[in-house]
Amino acid sequence: GAAAAPAATPAPSAPAAATSWEEHLAKDPEAARIEQEKLEARQKKAESAQRAQVLANQKREYWEKEHQKEVRKKATEDHKWEKELAKSKAQALKEGVLLAEEHIDGLWYVDLGKGTWKEVQGEFFCTLCEKHLNTHTLQAHLDSEAHKKKVAWNSPASASTAASSAASAATPTPARATVAPPVVCRPAE
Repeated sequence: GAAAAPAATPAPSAPAAATSWEEHLAKDPEAARIEQEKLEARQKKAESAQRAQVLANQKREYWEKEHQKEVRKKATEDHKWEKELAKSKAQALKEGVLLAEEHIDGLWYVDLGKGTWKEVQGEFFCTLCEKHLNTHTLQAHLDSEAHKKKVAWNSPASASTAASSAASAATPTPARATVAPPVVCRPAE
């Protein structure tokens, strides 16, 4: 038969397996010192980056808190302003100020009654003073002496007081004529 194949002979052994990196450093003190310096530098750099990140996070949190304070402060101021405006509107409606309506033509009109509309320049119109007002001028107008005098002159309480004092003084007071504001236009329906 067939001749048996000779047994494989082991290959000549390779040079001794390379030693691990740590073993190399253990044998070479200069390389170990250099590697230790590199390690310390990396650690310092990492610690510095960590401190910088912590500082950046603290700054961001501080600014976020400050921003939230500003948002809350603005919301409080807005709420206060809206509350004051609602109070001013209520007072104004009692004192002869009409609320204007925006028409489809983009202009503002007030209903003077009986289907009569007047074009105005703002959101409000004082019928006593013939003043065009907006949310920013409303309270100042209501607080003005001229408006207060006209309200007092036109209020029923002051008229009855004036009539009773005039009757007691036996001096007749002339009747006031009520004049409606001029009509500017009637919007198409």
